[in-house]
Amino acid sequence: MLPALVQAPLVRDDNGLRPAPAARIAGQVPNLATARLTAAHFGDRATEAATLPDDAIRIEAVYTIGSVGTVAQTDDSDLDVWVVLAEADATRPDLPAFQDKLDAVSRQADRDHNLEIHFFLMSVSDIRDNIFGYSADEGYGSAQGCLLKEEFYRTALVVAGKKPAWWCLPPDIAEEGYAKAMAALGRTAADVAADCLDFGCVRAIAGDEYFGASLWMIVKSLTSPFKSIIKFGLLEKYAAHPGRPSLLCETLKASILANQGGLWRCDPYALLFKEVSRHYEESGQAGAMELLRQAFLQKTGFDPCDEYASRTGEAILDHFFPYAPPATGSCPPLPKKAGAEAETGFAQGMVLCDAISNYFLKAYERLKNRSAELGAAGGLTERDQAMLSRRIAASFAKRVGKVMRLPFLRPGRHLFDSLEIGLEDGKGREAGLVVRGEPAVRGGARKSRQKETLRQELSVVRLAAWLVANELYRPGLHVQATLLPAPLTLPDCVGLLSAVHDLFPARATFNPPLSWGLSPEKVTAALLVVNMTAPREERATVSIDTLYATSWGEFFHLERTTGLESLGISPRDYLIDSMGLTLDPDARIKVFAPAKSLCQAVRRAKRG
Repeated sequence: MLPALVQAPLVRDDNGLRPAPAARIAGQVPNLATARLTAAHFGDRATEAATLPDDAIRIEAVYTIGSVGTVAQTDDSDLDVWVVLAEADATRPDLPAFQDKLDAVSRQADRDHNLEIHFFLMSVSDIRDNIFGYSADEGYGSAQGCLLKEEFYRTALVVAGKKPAWWCLPPDIAEEGYAKAMAALGRTAADVAADCLDFGCVRAIAGDEYFGASLWMIVKSLTSPFKSIIKFGLLEKYAAHPGRPSLLCETLKASILANQGGLWRCDPYALLFKEVSRHYEESGQAGAMELLRQAFLQKTGFDPCDEYASRTGEAILDHFFPYAPPATGSCPPLPKKAGAEAETGFAQGMVLCDAISNYFLKAYERLKNRSAELGAAGGLTERDQAMLSRRIAASFAKRVGKVMRLPFLRPGRHLFDSLEIGLEDGKGREAGLVVRGEPAVRGGARKSRQKETLRQELSVVRLAAWLVANELYRPGLHVQATLLPAPLTLPDCVGLLSAVHDLFPARATFNPPLSWGLSPEKVTAALLVVNMTAPREERATVSIDTLYATSWGEFFHLERTTGLESLGISPRDYLIDSMGLTLDPDARIKVFAPAKSLCQAVRRAKRG
């Protein structure tokens, strides 16, 4: 279905189908299943969608890269799709409109299927030169570029079009040998060469690039900690053998060409874990090995140190592919580990956060020292250093009123089945409100589950902000209350959580473009919560809790009970004049008050 969406001269957005630049993928012919899916998607315009004009954008291949198709793929995995343009079409003026079409496909996938897809346009020469269609904010130059090409050769799946020529060449050949092998392929197997694309070999990482790459990796780890733990370990492994280290993609290709099967040799993610774990074992880093085990367990659901995993991993393969002829003659279910529930609890997650923080700090120091040994200057421009330091500070540095996220804790969609908010047992309102979570049901077994205490705050607004910032609240999650201080009600709390979640989505709030950190800080979104704990019949403005996000990726809560008059003029005036904040011209500003509040300023602000 994906190739059909890439090729079609139509795209579906919020307003229905609209025209868009068409594309033609080399050698792509839809099968019956694709034709039926395309017809269902485009309805009565299916024939138009399948008709491609002669001047359609020519595409050599469409690939996925990353965890797709490996044991690390989960229902939370995103999809990175590389769309490789024909060289002659790489500068066409309609490419921005084509990228807009692909972005519309991404939005529909997210909206209808909760699937995160990213499309990246690039040409064959771009990939050969390690230019991968990512923005400058994402740091895919120098060492990162080499690592990304290695990952591409190791994990790529051909969705449509031609395959990488590197797959057809012998393993462990340098640039000169690669060029000779390509020439030989064209002479001896012209039909194979015609169906391949020459993306070049993976060059060695220079010694002065490891330190800069480590900083980029730390920033990446803020959004994907478990993935970054293993990738950071790979960077350390390569740094330990500078010059021409043994690349994982070469190891994988050698195993396949030698007909050596098994999960730990042929699955890209399992091989990555095995090789990095071996490096840490040889260097005597037991703590790093344990964290790698946790990372593999979190990504795959399997403990790599369990005997059940077996030496070659057939039992795990049986679990992932239960309808294939099993290597072990049976299809065993995923075993329940003793103490598994304790490993997935929130408290254990907090302990794991600390372990991850310590790991990255120590690994960073090791790479920094290793770079010094190699005579490295760091491989970072001043611009890179400014962007990275700003993002790292946004994640770890404390500021007045800042709502802190738990570092490296991304609980996913199913950590809790419900939240409970209320006063702490036996204590008055001066002790603040406590939120507890009921652990999600796992494995279909419902039983009594003890609620875990997540957070205690004096302010219900700050509590709601913390829950949303740490992605512990999601729309549709059941929220209940015990004893609440008057006049606060459960609908007030749920309405507040919903308002905060709608205005401050985690990805946009905490991961703005890195380049924004080079400009002065501005407010990008603000929510004014008025009279949250005041009597509902109060018509005057008694208190305003201001929640706001900035262009540097930080989130704040400030409460005021004086100087509130300018809210009656406009929320923007209040933020500028009374709060002294600098607003982005496109800042999104909303006002929230409890449903039964009679505050006149709120009513005027909403009418305005």
